Amino acid sequence: MAQYIQLSPKDIQQIAETYLLVVHRVEPVSGGASNTNLLLHTHLGEFILTIFDNKTKAEVEIMGRLLRLLELHQFPTTRLLLTGDGRLTFVFEDKPLLVKTFITGQVFNELDETMLHQAGAAMAQLHAISPPDFLPQVNSYGFQLFPQVIGQQIDAAYESWLADRYDYFRQHIPADLPRSIIHADLFTDNILFENRRLKAIIDFEDGSHYFRAFDIGMGILGLCRQGERLSLDKSRAFMTGYRQVQALEEAEKRLIPFFVNYAATVTSYWRFWKYRVYKSIEENADKHWQMARLADSVTAVPQTRFIKHLFE
Repeated sequence: MAQYIQLSPKDIQQIAETYLLVVHRVEPVSGGASNTNLLLHTHLGEFILTIFDNKTKAEVEIMGRLLRLLELHQFPTTRLLLTGDGRLTFVFEDKPLLVKTFITGQVFNELDETMLHQAGAAMAQLHAISPPDFLPQVNSYGFQLFPQVIGQQIDAAYESWLADRYDYFRQHIPADLPRSIIHADLFTDNILFENRRLKAIIDFEDGSHYFRAFDIGMGILGLCRQGERLSLDKSRAFMTGYRQVQALEEAEKRLIPFFVNYAATVTSYWRFWKYRVYKSIEENADKHWQMARLADSVTAVPQTRFIKHLFE
């Protein structure tokens, strides 16, 4: 259960008053890798209070502005509640927070082809929205961060593997591909369905203005796995939904396997940093290897076979 910051009833009351809410009951909410999430039952309905442990106020403000933009374009995602004086964010004891309307829906760990089709179409809808100038221009956890953990001798075999990947990606990340607003973390726990129909894509913490091919790679990684391997059939269903809304350039098509590989590698890095470097969590101590093995399995699939399965 994700609750990294402890709030007293008095603390919650103070926050609620800032949003002109009268809270009747509070429940902790599971999920969230580094945030505290609480469900507030109030006189105006149900809201999610999210307090960010590893984000600055400026970063959360950008997230809030992005969510407001997506609402303007009727994209199916979180709707923010503003403070009583019209602010997007509020800072409580040096921690930025957002209050969002609670969205009913269900998380599915396995998506069928119809659900994957919807997820692909929703990503394409996101990519069609003109990106604002306030979004960061780089992915928040890309290969440029790998040297922070390489050589620490926490897991020497993994750090050696990551060093090889760092050298490879440093030389091969493309410089000129179509960019868009991207979600950058489209895993199954960030999509809500109701009666198996897509209700919302949530958690835009890593939203940026970056290569849409990277976002597709991350979506395939997050939604189309079977165990520690990728399902090409599921990946094709996801891409079919995407392509019914947005067309891809030939250069992007050729690089989808590369970006699935890259997505697996950066996710592996993030898990290693989170659970072995930033804060040691024993039950997650080897979680980074799952994504490392998946990255290697993607590399082993011939690129022509991968692309043909997705697009023909």
